[in-house]
Amino acid sequence: MKVAIFDFDGTIVYSETLWIDTFDQFEIKFKLPRTPKEVRAHQMTQSVLNLAKLYYTTYESIRQQYKSAEELASYFNEKTEKKVYCKQPIEGVCGFIEKLQKNNIPIIIASSGRKEHIDKYLKQWNIKVNDIVTGVDVLHPKPSADIYFEAMKRSGKTINPNECFVFEDNPIPAINAHQAGFKVCMIKYNNNSIFQESFDFADIIITNYLGIKETLIEEE
Repeated sequence: MKVAIFDFDGTIVYSETLWIDTFDQFEIKFKLPRTPKEVRAHQMTQSVLNLAKLYYTTYESIRQQYKSAEELASYFNEKTEKKVYCKQPIEGVCGFIEKLQKNNIPIIIASSGRKEHIDKYLKQWNIKVNDIVTGVDVLHPKPSADIYFEAMKRSGKTINPNECFVFEDNPIPAINAHQAGFKVCMIKYNNNSIFQESFDFADIIITNYLGIKETLIEEE
């Protein structure tokens, strides 16, 4: 591995369920049709702003309550991000990232989340990375593989996708990364996943970072 590319929610911190709870409670509050679990899981690939736009354009009651989709997205972010800051990083991830740093392996975050939010969380837990790439940085955000190519570019190394490991909890963009030639490590935190899709395509599947093999870091 010459470059490590990490998703954020569900990969650095197990926070997917916090976002899902925010959206579910929002639908209950405004008496909106409930989103099926499998659809909600797929929505977790998108940015909060995109989901806010979906609610805003679909429901008149939401347009009456909020001045814009951006205002609604700010509500979602404010309500959820403060809960994320209280969550500890996934077990072993801090130590694993430190090992990557000692081996001079660039670490890039590739997420659909807000850069400011991700940066604040990383600083809070003293997690150092080389760069953060979000959906606004690419023409085609997740689930497209574009964000992983941008992350690889920002590593500063002239390499091929098969020399990078993508760490993901969401199989939808991860499959696209795999098909684009990246190696993929899927995180199934505590052996649980909000996604129903199989992880069989992955090069590695882990439940946390404690048991991850040193040979993964040393591989060329």
